[in-house]
Amino acid sequence: MGMLSNCFKTAWRSIRRQKLYTIINITGLAIGMACSLLILLFVYDELNVDRFHLILEENGQKLPVALTPSPLAAALKNDYPEVSNSVCVKRSGNISIRYQDQWTTTETINYTSPAFFDIFSFTFLQGNQAEALVDPKTIVLTESLAKKIFKQKNPIGRTLHLRDIGNLKVTGVIKDQKNTHIRLEGGAILPFGLYKEERPRKDPWQRANYTTYVMLQKNAEPEAFNHKIAGYLKRIYGPEVKARVQLQPIKAIWLHSNFAYDFLKSPYDIRVIYLIITVAVFLLITAGVNYMNLATAQSEHRTEEVGLRKVMGADRMQIIFQFLGEAVLLSCIALFCAILLAEIFLPGFNNLVEIKELILFEPKSISILLTLLIVAVLTGIIAGSYPALFVSSFQPAEIFRRQMPTVLKKTVLRKFLLIAQFTISITLIIATLTLHGQLKYMLTKDLGYNPQNLLYLPMTQKIRSVYDTIRKSLLQHTAISHVTAT
Repeated sequence: MGMLSNCFKTAWRSIRRQKLYTIINITGLAIGMACSLLILLFVYDELNVDRFHLILEENGQKLPVALTPSPLAAALKNDYPEVSNSVCVKRSGNISIRYQDQWTTTETINYTSPAFFDIFSFTFLQGNQAEALVDPKTIVLTESLAKKIFKQKNPIGRTLHLRDIGNLKVTGVIKDQKNTHIRLEGGAILPFGLYKEERPRKDPWQRANYTTYVMLQKNAEPEAFNHKIAGYLKRIYGPEVKARVQLQPIKAIWLHSNFAYDFLKSPYDIRVIYLIITVAVFLLITAGVNYMNLATAQSEHRTEEVGLRKVMGADRMQIIFQFLGEAVLLSCIALFCAILLAEIFLPGFNNLVEIKELILFEPKSISILLTLLIVAVLTGIIAGSYPALFVSSFQPAEIFRRQMPTVLKKTVLRKFLLIAQFTISITLIIATLTLHGQLKYMLTKDLGYNPQNLLYLPMTQKIRSVYDTIRKSLLQHTAISHVTAT
């Protein structure tokens, strides 16, 4: 313990004595670690989407489309003992809600059954989960929508009026959950029976416009069950049907799904995450190589110190520990600076990636910080190992006679590290410029029409039935030049 304490005391004195060298090294390591920390926060957030649910599998129709007929959920639960629970969900657009004399517009509306809350682990902040959606004239609000409508009032038991639906009683408020493909923030959940199709069909199996979720029994094998239900639609319609039902794990939806019309998918796939992780690793490698090069160059001026320490009785292991101690201490200081930099630039990074919930100091980020601490220690050990092993190998007689090997300045390893550092840096710069050019091209490409001053409105069945009248009415407005529909 005394040897370790003495090692770090010596390391601290050396760091203080070489201020410029220390500042350059800490700056390089801190910037590399800060960038990697921000990237890892983003990656961690993306990889943990839907990890809080206790659901086993999600079911979708293989066309490849993630939409299914509405009766499928109940049919699978009824026909297969492997299914412990199932639910059908229909996502709809926003809707106007009136409370007293105030109107509010929701972000989304989801129609489903009470089993939805048995399958998914959404947290009820107010109300009883067991009673939610049981009454066909009820509504469950998200936390953000409840605050928007009721401010600080208790919404439970109050009545809301929904346009084209009627009066509904609030029976629950659930926590806004962002790390899930089922985005409910700013929206509400209604009983499935309130959903009205614009053009209903006599046979509900004919319309695949819903999302079906299936929870399997604990002892069920997903792959075996997947094979078992593949021909389920053939049993209903006959052998001429080509469509088949296929399972998709819920954790695969966000980054791995190739299904069209999935409930909500990431705008990129897992390959982008791998690419981003690679960039973070390269940044750490570049910072470590930069430190190793500087430390090796600096070691030329410390040979006399090493020789004197050996003359005073220090063995090679003590010299190695001294250099490694300096490297680890420097790396840990750089990590502290990196955390401060990451905290400063986190709001801008959130805006850049269009995510506003990334927080540095919260329970889910502790594991990342601990990982970075380990990385910092390993970086210090690896980066300081070469200078430590190299300089500690000299004999005092060689040092004081000025007969150190000439490879001190011209080693193959130093040249390789320098080339590697520049190669990684130039590669990242080229990749960044290429991506910037692609994005610029996408943003400035001629779309074939002028998007300025265009207003898009969804066409409901009511609008469709009186479209000509509405069109003529709109054209009478002086600020409107053209009206069309599709």
